Amino acid sequence: MKITKIELVEHLVPNCSCGTGYSEPDKFHITTSTGYETNIWIDIWYLTEDSAEKEFIDSMKRKLGKVENIPEAFEMYKEALRKTKYCPYYWSKKCKK
Repeated sequence: MKITKIELVEHLVPNCSCGTGYSEPDKFHITTSTGYETNIWIDIWYLTEDSAEKEFIDSMKRKLGKVENIPEAFEMYKEALRKTKYCPYYWSKKCKK
């Protein structure tokens, strides 16, 4: 199965701390080559660029199993974030201001 589309649905801003740290996860709508569609939360709020990629890959594997085009899907994911003000600082050169 390949991921064909990734769209940002929601950016959660809890406006509070849970006692273990503050975070702002993002909800994405995923479309696959088989026609399967689902939503997935990915939280990279405190993560480095390398860790963000690992979190993306792990999240996809947990939700979808084997994905044949992870590198391409990761680029779709970054592009979905770049179109928003929620883009991480390490991708900021190409992010919406």
